[in-house]
Amino acid sequence: MLHVFRQPRQFYRELLHLALPIALQNLINYSLALADTMMLGAVGQNEIAGASVVNSSFFVIMLMVFGFQSGASVLISQYYGKGDHKTVSRVMGISFFAAFTLVTAFSLFAFFFPQVLVGIFTNDPVAAELGIRYMRIVAWAYPINIFTQVYVGAQRSMGNAKLGLYIYSSAMVINTFLNYVLIFGKFGAPKLGMEGAAIATVTARCVELLFTLIYCARCRHFRLDLSCAMRPGKTLTRDFVHYATPVVVNETLWGLGTSLLPAIYGRMGTDVLAAVTISRNVENIANVFAFGVAGAAAVLIGRELGAGKTEGVYSMGKTLLAAALCSGFAACALLLIASQVVTPFFNIPESTKDIAAAIIAFYALRAIPMQFNTTCVVGVLRGGGDTRAAMYIDIGPLWIWCLPATALLALVFHLPIILVLLPCLVEDAVKMIWGLLRFRSRTWVRNITRSTAA
Repeated sequence: MLHVFRQPRQFYRELLHLALPIALQNLINYSLALADTMMLGAVGQNEIAGASVVNSSFFVIMLMVFGFQSGASVLISQYYGKGDHKTVSRVMGISFFAAFTLVTAFSLFAFFFPQVLVGIFTNDPVAAELGIRYMRIVAWAYPINIFTQVYVGAQRSMGNAKLGLYIYSSAMVINTFLNYVLIFGKFGAPKLGMEGAAIATVTARCVELLFTLIYCARCRHFRLDLSCAMRPGKTLTRDFVHYATPVVVNETLWGLGTSLLPAIYGRMGTDVLAAVTISRNVENIANVFAFGVAGAAAVLIGRELGAGKTEGVYSMGKTLLAAALCSGFAACALLLIASQVVTPFFNIPESTKDIAAAIIAFYALRAIPMQFNTTCVVGVLRGGGDTRAAMYIDIGPLWIWCLPATALLALVFHLPIILVLLPCLVEDAVKMIWGLLRFRSRTWVRNITRSTAA
């Protein structure tokens, strides 16, 4: 078993150089998101549910943006490994304009028709009204965020994972501080509740954009060529569509599916929806290293393939998947501990605390297969250019099994939430087996660069 971890020291240095900043960035972001949830929880349970409804609405769209970004990263990591910086700028241009157009259209719809989106996720009139007021403000944060998302994602694909850590973490600290000031009316500010949280989010996104533009202007190892970004060329656009479309479809359908799950839980009661929201925040914190390993895997594998070094990629993939399993066991232990110590900090009814504690313990069981799947699908298969197979593995079990089974158990048989969550565990197990079989086939090892991409 230990022979799986036999890699040159340089490999582990690069893995830690990439994975640790991504993991730390996610740890800070999710920890502060949990703090935000606790602040809203201090106001009331309906505020948590209202914010969850809005976040679920935008979750799908932002995953589509992540799809554009991930599709771009497949090309960027390989072209950067090849040393073709002009093509990297072209890919960034395609990714930005596609994502910005999509998000701006959705944000306008959310601003003018928030009741349509909120009504999908909750039938509680109090939570819905709070969500509508929150959505009209926070909708503007998302278009502002697009350039930051695309640029930071591209830098990560080039091996610069620290940029995202610095920018996102700084903005999240500002966001959390402003939440405290505006939600509770501290330091002479008005007490705005949920609307204060929305204003804080928009302000933080503006700060992110400012930091990103300053770095972009001063960056020396990669100069963004605006002329190339504005005119990417037909050949590269076709390549982007070919490799990014499966990722965008993957993230869209995965995001839609995972957003429908809270919609199902929301029909089980505001207490269940609040408990799931708290539990997901805790789960995200426990899984941060998996996101780091997955992000590092995509960069390392893509860069090796772009440089024409295909012989060691399969061995590298085995090591990365083994690391994901180890991370999964650690996350399992952390979640079991968290299930006993986190919920007392929330100002919610005791019954809701009990539900949240049980859900967190359940998520501990999911941690091992879920972390393996994240690294396999998002890191190894996508990094190797096998985006279509990654799409089938990621969304097939979710839509064919998990969603129908969850809806049946919750809305027809009216079972307790722990039993309603069981289809998710089966889904993760199926993905794990399918992903492992695809990995062992070695068909995912592909160099997708061209000699000329104009």
